[in-house]
Amino acid sequence: MERLVRMSVDELEELVAGEEGVYELDEASYPPCLRPRTGPIRLKRLARGELKVEVDKRDGRIGSFELDVLFTNGVSVFGEPYWFGTFLRGPVAEAFGIEIEPHPTPAPRSAQAMVEDLMPEAPRSSEPEPRRQPKRRRAVQPRPAELARALAKRVSGQDAAVSRIAELVSGQLSKVAPARPESMLLIGPHGSGKTRAVEALPEVLAEAGHAGAHVFRVDCGLAGGFDASRLLGSAPGYVGYTESPPLLEALETRSCILLLDEIEKAHDRAHEVLLGLIAEGRLVAPDGRSVEAPGLVVAMTSADGAEDLEHALAEVPPGSREEVDACRTHLFRQGWPEELIGRVGSFVVFDPPPETSLHEAAERAIRELAGEYGLEVETLPPVLADVVTDLADANETGLRAVTHAARDLLMQAFADAARDGLEGPVAIDPGPPPKVEALQKSLL
Repeated sequence: MERLVRMSVDELEELVAGEEGVYELDEASYPPCLRPRTGPIRLKRLARGELKVEVDKRDGRIGSFELDVLFTNGVSVFGEPYWFGTFLRGPVAEAFGIEIEPHPTPAPRSAQAMVEDLMPEAPRSSEPEPRRQPKRRRAVQPRPAELARALAKRVSGQDAAVSRIAELVSGQLSKVAPARPESMLLIGPHGSGKTRAVEALPEVLAEAGHAGAHVFRVDCGLAGGFDASRLLGSAPGYVGYTESPPLLEALETRSCILLLDEIEKAHDRAHEVLLGLIAEGRLVAPDGRSVEAPGLVVAMTSADGAEDLEHALAEVPPGSREEVDACRTHLFRQGWPEELIGRVGSFVVFDPPPETSLHEAAERAIRELAGEYGLEVETLPPVLADVVTDLADANETGLRAVTHAARDLLMQAFADAARDGLEGPVAIDPGPPPKVEALQKSLL
């Protein structure tokens, strides 16, 4: 095993470079905590370049998520030999007590094969040159503390989560020559503010002086899941072909934040495209045009098994390595593809919203709804926020329910006020029924 660990990427490539693309070792060393200590290992190069690793299944916990997955299932698939080498020089070397430097920066394989699986074939005369994004000049660098404070005003009761998001986004957007995207999985109960936090990023970044950031949202929970042809277009000559597919157009722009909402609901065949994008920041359109976006921020959201995860993290320090391992193990038990779990760069855990944050969210929802009608609420009786949170509790969907409850309670009152010609500062008489009045009138 030590010989494998110390191999270079080129040497690993040579192992499976033969006609059959297979390397087998009958008596390889297994991690010390497993019994028996030796067994076979088989490396096989798959048709699209992935490296399949097979071992005998063993009972026992090694303490490394990647190794536990391998020996529990007896098989793991790596996107290319580089990632297998990283696995060898990381978890495997640690398990055997081998001291070794990590591999240098990878040269990832083309994402063309991933897209071709989802698209019809079409003849192409030649392969266009990849269109690379130019190196960005240094703009105003967003500071994590400033972003966290601004996000906390929009998502209440999630201070640890928004601070982590601020750190990751600030770190990625501050890079001059990023090598790969920053990926994060926001996981927690429905209505805890995960999607809202991501969608608020362009606004808070602009307030911090970093203009131009934008969110491209893919709702993986829609019927039919991730529609690759809708986002990437079809091949030339087929229905749906477009010269400017919306996803590629978004990736070509500076400071793109890709939001993959409810990622666990994405169609299985779409995972290959998404995995390549998350890992490499590179996507190829059906017409062969390539877009590279290494500066991309990929934010995924999920509420999959959130209650079970909350129990699993009850005694785990936030932001610790134990929290990361617990999240990976949780997703593995939920049936997530190990390839997707392995490509998540960071986990951001959202807690169930406390009652105080729901009250603040109710006040914010009322003011935002008023703004849609050109009104600014100067006087807001606390009882109105109480009523909104009571209505929201019936739905049990957290912050999202608060927004819906505010609309149900006050939309008609704001609409009547707008039709009566009211604008600017107003006050609200809680009623019942609630009534919107001009501020001057309420002060008489």
